[in-house]
Amino acid sequence: MRHLQAISISFLLPLLLAGQEAAKPEEKKAPEAAAAPAAEEKKKKEPEVAPPPTAEEPKTGGSIDLGYRWNSGVTGSYDTYRSIVNLGEGPRVMGFHYTLMEAPAKVWDRLDLSAAGWGGDPAAWFRLDASKISAYRLRLDHRDTAYFNAMPSFANPLLDKGVFLNQRAFDTRRKYTDLSLVMRPGKNFTPYFGYTRDSGDGRGVTTFVTDGNEYPVANRLDDRTHNVRGGVEWTIGKGHLTLEQGGMVFDDNQSVSNTTRIPGNRQTPFLGRQLFLGDLLQTYLVSGHSIYSKALAGWQPTSWLDVTGSFLYSQPKSDILYNQTNKGLFTDLDTLIFADQQSLRWAAAARQPHSTGTVTAEVRPHHRVRILESVFTDRFHNASTLDRLVWNQSQQQIDVMVDASRWLTLRGGHRYTWGDGSSRGALFSTNGIFDAGKLRRNTWTAGGTVRVRPRLTLFGDVEMARSTAILFRTSLGDFDKYRLRAKYDVTANLNVQINFSSLRNENPPQFGLFDLKQRQAAAAIQWLPRGGKYIKLLGEYARSSMRSVIDYTVPQLLTRERSEYADNGHTVSGFLDVRLPGAATLALGGSSYQSSGSRPTSFHQPQVRLTAPVNKHMHVIAEYRWFSFSQPFYRVELFRTHQFLAGIRLIQ
Repeated sequence: MRHLQAISISFLLPLLLAGQEAAKPEEKKAPEAAAAPAAEEKKKKEPEVAPPPTAEEPKTGGSIDLGYRWNSGVTGSYDTYRSIVNLGEGPRVMGFHYTLMEAPAKVWDRLDLSAAGWGGDPAAWFRLDASKISAYRLRLDHRDTAYFNAMPSFANPLLDKGVFLNQRAFDTRRKYTDLSLVMRPGKNFTPYFGYTRDSGDGRGVTTFVTDGNEYPVANRLDDRTHNVRGGVEWTIGKGHLTLEQGGMVFDDNQSVSNTTRIPGNRQTPFLGRQLFLGDLLQTYLVSGHSIYSKALAGWQPTSWLDVTGSFLYSQPKSDILYNQTNKGLFTDLDTLIFADQQSLRWAAAARQPHSTGTVTAEVRPHHRVRILESVFTDRFHNASTLDRLVWNQSQQQIDVMVDASRWLTLRGGHRYTWGDGSSRGALFSTNGIFDAGKLRRNTWTAGGTVRVRPRLTLFGDVEMARSTAILFRTSLGDFDKYRLRAKYDVTANLNVQINFSSLRNENPPQFGLFDLKQRQAAAAIQWLPRGGKYIKLLGEYARSSMRSVIDYTVPQLLTRERSEYADNGHTVSGFLDVRLPGAATLALGGSSYQSSGSRPTSFHQPQVRLTAPVNKHMHVIAEYRWFSFSQPFYRVELFRTHQFLAGIRLIQ
């Protein structure tokens, strides 16, 4: 962090620009001999005015927003606050952008640096973009994301007994860095190289599952992936070709532990004895590597035909080592024998060839007609005869677009999706050791765009799907989708948009009961009087509804139950920016969400922000936010807090 501050300060130091002399007035040429004496005398009497000096635009400049955030203290559930908002206190780099157009020895033509969120925010990022025309372009993107989820009511079968523990909680941090270098950008032959590192670590809560019971225990997570790639983009006449070769290495480690006696989620004795867990150490160690190849191609053989295609092949190889040692009282459902300790050690390896390909053709038989045909396939399996996993999916799609007139465009098409898969069967599967499934779906699409008036445009799309086989219990089988959108430019500074979408799914009886209905309607307005010079207003209202009904098997009792869920939500958001005297800006707004149904929820977050200049190199910033979250059925998750921020913006 100390290095980052030093770099930021160094970028903010004013760079001295070389002074320029004012352009000297150009001397008048002597009048030609043929000029009249009166005209010559008039010219002599006129004063000679020098043209104004031309000031060169600055080549370097930017700004940085520095601030300090604090709150009044979180009232209620701090875990819920972190799961939803997670904005902490302390100093922050709220925003940073700097552009350098001058470089020593002309190493670059332009260098852009930008960052935000540093100092403890859950989403911090830094970006560098350097380029030299026709020579190279270098990009560096780094992101640091904190993920926290410990809502007490989620994944908690003991909530009704007063235990407020999320048994699938996470407190992790992910770091992502991507570096890419493109040589000779814009040329016919362009090599490129790249490196990506993705890592994560943290802690959480998970369940240790045994026969007859499961126990919430501490969990440690640690994973990382390194990806190195290189390739070339080649333009050949009317075609282009991209070839890429890459490789990656990865490891994913997890450790689960416990040192105290816990009864688990089963609160009743099993065959007259109370199961429990004492000491536990369980580790998963996964490491592997993969080589992959990618090719992209496009060709325009004639003015009315475009053909594109892509192919990706990879073959990851993984090695897994599993260790488990646990003490307590456990049972084996196959033999009904009790044991006070268990120990397991497994080693495994997997080879997983994976190929993906796409071919697309666009035909324009008439200047008003476009036909798009595409074929996609994705094939994956692990090379194992002991525990085989197979996944194959393909799709063929055709779309036709017709400009019926200057005010009407029509669209229509058909999509056929098919596939198959097999894997180890579920614990209570009636199909034996392996489960196999198929996917067969026909989808018809239609839509259009109507330009009723120059300022009014209507959009509409319909999608209807019917399936004879699906792969997953929660897959959509027979569903209809509708989307409507209208945009009306009332004036040059005022426009209104209306959106509506609907999804209805009713799976046939052979797939098992799963009905789903979703609807959403929204209206938005944007008003920018005088082009937004003094006032900017954005507002939106949305109403959503969802209903789902699905049957499932209770694993502890092996009985069939029905899950019904309903939600009706209202969302209001609005933002008003007002320019005040002295070039200050006042921003008012926020959003509010209110829902009813199976899980009624209220969430409000109004905010006020004031930015006022002190001089041309410094602005002061002040911000206030209020966060309020409540759920009548789960009052343990209520929280409220007032949040304040004060800072400055330094400008060069």
